[in-house]
Amino acid sequence: MSSNKHRFKIPSLGIKDGEFNEMAFGRQIEFFKKIEEFKNGAKKNHFNQKGKTFAAGLREFCKLYEVKEFYCVNRNGPNWKDDSTEIWYK
Repeated sequence: MSSNKHRFKIPSLGIKDGEFNEMAFGRQIEFFKKIEEFKNGAKKNHFNQKGKTFAAGLREFCKLYEVKEFYCVNRNGPNWKDDSTEIWYK
């Protein structure tokens, strides 16, 4: 079974990514519109995580581009993991 973990730092949402990931899907829906609004006004890129953890790749990207706010999804399965991740940031 694949695992999608939403990672973000968007103060205007009023919730942290850990809390969001623990919510039932039905409760998450109210936040998806706000996330889409953030994505529409943000820059989009990819960061590499080949040979390193997702967190290390995200940290490296945020430091390199001086990211203040971001949204991305970490997609992993039991026998695979993505080499790069799409990120929206400001």
